[in-house]
Amino acid sequence: MRVIHTSHEEQDELKSGTSDWLEVRRGRTHFPQRPLTSSRILIGSGTNCHLQLGGDVPMLHSLLVLDEEHWTLDVIAPEPTLFVNGEVCRHRELCIGDRIQLADFEFALCCVEGGVPKTTLRKPHHSTTATACVQREAIGLSASELLEQVERDIVAIDDFEQGRVK
Repeated sequence: MRVIHTSHEEQDELKSGTSDWLEVRRGRTHFPQRPLTSSRILIGSGTNCHLQLGGDVPMLHSLLVLDEEHWTLDVIAPEPTLFVNGEVCRHRELCIGDRIQLADFEFALCCVEGGVPKTTLRKPHHSTTATACVQREAIGLSASELLEQVERDIVAIDDFEQGRVK
């Protein structure tokens, strides 16, 4: 993975204010936290991409767009398959905490305020989007299916925490 550097002004703005970012959870990188410095983020192996990936990722694979309401991920290239929270995805509204998997890479959409990760979400659209995502996933699930989902989430959290300790 190659790094696109932001200007000093953008870095100062991000450190002092509030910003969303992608956390690289799997994949080789020296910079695991990638600030989303634009409302349109290109993902691929091309030099014009904000998030440059190696391996079998095409020049332009996906587009991450922030409108006034939410982040939306659109897949442009058919291969490799992109997953959000373990599900195949071509177009999806994202929630804070969503896991994005592409080839050998995994990212999570995160929120930071004043340089510190926050559990409370900074924008109203994130809290309403997060609630809508949870409701959408839970509708129609039985109690046993909900329990299985919670157990999978706990395992994923444990795996993530173990990865941070190593």
